[in-house]
Amino acid sequence: MENTLWNLNNIYESFDSEKFKNNIKTLKEKIKSLYVYISSADALSTSEVIKNYIKKTNDILEISSMLSEYALLRLSSNSYDNEAM
Repeated sequence: MENTLWNLNNIYESFDSEKFKNNIKTLKEKIKSLYVYISSADALSTSEVIKNYIKKTNDILEISSMLSEYALLRLSSNSYDNEAM
């Protein structure tokens, strides 16, 4: 069986890349922003809260999916990749 390594550079160059680190930082900021929004949502209408909650949650899911998919693809291409575990 031939070992094939996938080129994942179009997602991230590495876990140490600026793009990866920036997305981690952005993810943390968006999660914090969602928490703050939910904490102050009592003053808003229900439909507005739901609409904004869905948008904020989708933004979080988009970034977290890309981060986790990169790690899973790295691990899938090399099950000995300790950095991806």
